[in-house]
Amino acid sequence: MKKKASDSKKVDNATTVLQPKTSSEQSVRPSGNPVRTGIKCYNCNGLGHMSRDCLKPRRPMKNSNCHADDHTQGKCPQSEAPSGQAVVGVAEWDCVRCVASTLPFSVSNMSWSGKQRALVVKCFFQNGESPIKTQRALRTTLGLGRHDPVPSCRTIKRWVDNFNETGSTEDKKRSGRPLTAKTPENVEAVRNSFLKSPHRSAKKHASALGLSDRSVRRILHLDLKFHPYKMAKVQELLPRDQETRVESCRRILDTIPVSAFLLTSDEAHFHLCGTVNKQNMRYWAPENPHEIHQSPLHSLKVTVWCAVSRFGVIGPYFFEERGQTVTVTSDRYVAMLRDFFQPRLAEFKKEIDEEGLDEVWFQQDGATAHTATRSMALVRELFPARAISRRGDINWPARSPDLAPCDFFLWGLLKAEVYKHRPKNLEELKAAIIQEIAAIPREMTERAMRSFRFRLQAYITNEGRHMPEVVYHT
Repeated sequence: MKKKASDSKKVDNATTVLQPKTSSEQSVRPSGNPVRTGIKCYNCNGLGHMSRDCLKPRRPMKNSNCHADDHTQGKCPQSEAPSGQAVVGVAEWDCVRCVASTLPFSVSNMSWSGKQRALVVKCFFQNGESPIKTQRALRTTLGLGRHDPVPSCRTIKRWVDNFNETGSTEDKKRSGRPLTAKTPENVEAVRNSFLKSPHRSAKKHASALGLSDRSVRRILHLDLKFHPYKMAKVQELLPRDQETRVESCRRILDTIPVSAFLLTSDEAHFHLCGTVNKQNMRYWAPENPHEIHQSPLHSLKVTVWCAVSRFGVIGPYFFEERGQTVTVTSDRYVAMLRDFFQPRLAEFKKEIDEEGLDEVWFQQDGATAHTATRSMALVRELFPARAISRRGDINWPARSPDLAPCDFFLWGLLKAEVYKHRPKNLEELKAAIIQEIAAIPREMTERAMRSFRFRLQAYITNEGRHMPEVVYHT
């Protein structure tokens, strides 16, 4: 009997739901679509249609705070926060919609800031402390769709609980294992240790301080913002070198005009077998292959001579006999000047005359082969009263490779490009050097020669000492 009564009750309910609506309860849509049952209009509270299809006049929007229609929620006298409580992050309450529109946040990823959480807490207290009503109010005031994400009920309750307990909507600090290495005392100890011995390795500092190497490095990078800088290797200067450098730089600038044609020359060695840096060489394999790199005691090399000018590079000239590289001596140097350099210099004669350059200067360093009696005699013959060299018309300072354009410009550029060809023998190495020198544009050599005069003036200002901005390229 109970089962039959229950079945009859279900039938009665189904009959009630499926009963057709009376004509007074139905609304005719302009589109003529059939009326849908079970739908309520939020404008007229009628059944069978939605508010967007309602034919009745729109009812005025009421204040959701006090349900009055004569003022907005921003001016509502009842929009204050609960007595004795202040929502952290919002100093002055305005309309929730206006305040929310000025706060940048992403609804999709739910990244709500402290101010936006404070708005949620305000809505919670204004809507009878109901999370569901709070979600509805947020969608209405923020202009969100019905299915747009808003904070869940659990999240709203957590923010409210945080506000009631701490006066802030931010999450409470989670408990975890206390820091044992990155304490203020250890940070200060690491700072003092490295300031006292900056050249000491981090591993030795960690051992002395009783900390792990990883903790010390973490403190250096994250807390102290220290960086492991590399030192730069420069030519050693003797006590009298600074005074000599200043005197030579001043005399070059005072004697040689900007419009003069200046040639700066030098030699360099290009080794066929380059140096292997073990710190950068790795071999990835499941087992150690025990790979070794064999380097010869005397690597094959070529000795190259070049001269840099504003019109380009003269060279290269390879010091070799019967295909073998030889040492630069005074006899070989004189032969190079007569047989190679002098004819190449004549090729620049036309450009020198077109530019109106009446002075041609030649610079060389103080190598023994350059300053021998025979060598200097030929240099003075080719460049009378215009030789920059030791024992020349203008003295070239010793131990000053940072002043010569060949050293600070040409050789570094060539070695960086030549070894990209990966030469297998000396012939390929020489071919790569010839190819890269031919590829140097004239504008680049012009900038290098202008930089030469700037360096001379900079070393005069620095009293002949090494220039940090030149050494570290700052």
